[in-house]
Amino acid sequence: MKSFENIVEETALISQRFEINLEKGQDLLQQITAKLDQRIQQAESLCTKLEQLSHRNTEKPVVRHSPSAAPRPQRTDRQKIFLLAGKGLDASEISKNLKRPVGEVELILNLQRIAS
Repeated sequence: MKSFENIVEETALISQRFEINLEKGQDLLQQITAKLDQRIQQAESLCTKLEQLSHRNTEKPVVRHSPSAAPRPQRTDRQKIFLLAGKGLDASEISKNLKRPVGEVELILNLQRIAS
């Protein structure tokens, strides 16, 4: 009988240790799963950003200017055009003032009207 009691006690002890190890293993698996989920989200985010950048690069046409072509107006030039037009100057006056082709000034003003 004493031997049977010892076996039951040892079995209970082994069972408790096994349960503790099992819980530790489950906790460890949950931590690993959480880290993997986080890494997957980061990877998906990076893939999305890469796809967006890829689409931007393929959507933008490559414009090559010949050396004799007039340089594109910078943003400040457009702002100056809008400012002078707001003061009542017409395209030819703005053109002379900013030393830009009249057609370019007219185009910028027309695009602004369409966008408004």
